[in-house]
Amino acid sequence: MKYLFFACTAVLALVACGPSTPAEKTDDYTRYGAEFDSTGAIAMTDLIASMSGQDSIDAVVKCTIVQTCTKAGCWMDVENPSGDGSIKVFMKDHAFGVPLSECAGLMAIVKGKAYFDTLSVADLQHLAEDAKKTPEEIALITEPRPVLALEAAGVMIKGYKGAPAGEAGHEGHDHEGHDHGSEAGHSH
Repeated sequence: MKYLFFACTAVLALVACGPSTPAEKTDDYTRYGAEFDSTGAIAMTDLIASMSGQDSIDAVVKCTIVQTCTKAGCWMDVENPSGDGSIKVFMKDHAFGVPLSECAGLMAIVKGKAYFDTLSVADLQHLAEDAKKTPEEIALITEPRPVLALEAAGVMIKGYKGAPAGEAGHEGHDHEGHDHGSEAGHSH
């Protein structure tokens, strides 16, 4: 009986610490991370305009997904209306993940803190590895890059029909040196 208790406790612990799954599915949206009110979400162009002269702002933003992290769902690239590269969305504290695939072109609503950062060469190479870039493509990354980023507390994705979020889980995914700007002195 004692062994059954410990086995059940271990299973519950694994489930609680395992890969993130959608917390809620309503209408056409699936929510990942914290619950939030998407009413009044602004367009990415409005976010960019609001960032003028600001270090960071809290926002709820509508955007189109370009790609998600294929290893743990810990980041997304979303369309930048200016055409100047994509905008990075990092899941706050790696506390949840979004789906690893089948999200390109889908609309997302992100609640979080928008901020400017400079991604180091090591971070950019790590992100390229997560995106399954070739070793040759990764080797071409030799300069840090300034970015507009969002630290997401919650994400809602419209029309996602694929597998659960973070199928690979965060276990075994090396995030060392991969804090998404938290060491850059930003107050996210």
